[in-house]
Amino acid sequence: MNAKLLELVSTSVPMYDALISEVEARPADDEYLVAHRTLLGSRPLRLITADHHISDSPGTTPERRLEHKRFNEQRKLFQARLLSLSSNARQIVTETGPYVQWDAPNVVLDAAREVYEQSK
Repeated sequence: MNAKLLELVSTSVPMYDALISEVEARPADDEYLVAHRTLLGSRPLRLITADHHISDSPGTTPERRLEHKRFNEQRKLFQARLLSLSSNARQIVTETGPYVQWDAPNVVLDAAREVYEQSK
């Protein structure tokens, strides 16, 4: 299923356009979040971050590999900034692509269980 989804994302113009639109909207999203920042106190917060949101293929050029690496590192840092919202926050970096829920479902389930247990 992951392979089929990745194929759709990489070959479907509307899916690709949606991805590009999402990336282009990030600066505005960041500004909004800064302006409307709400602290969570000690409520549990778990951020699940894919290590390689964008992956390379055998034909990826060295320049593109560097772009992917930068993007992946910036994404991890961007998400890590959210850790300051709670005194009970933790970032979980997975060795997966962007579809963590399919590549590593136990990571998602464990994080959800941990938040649930701490929220009782």
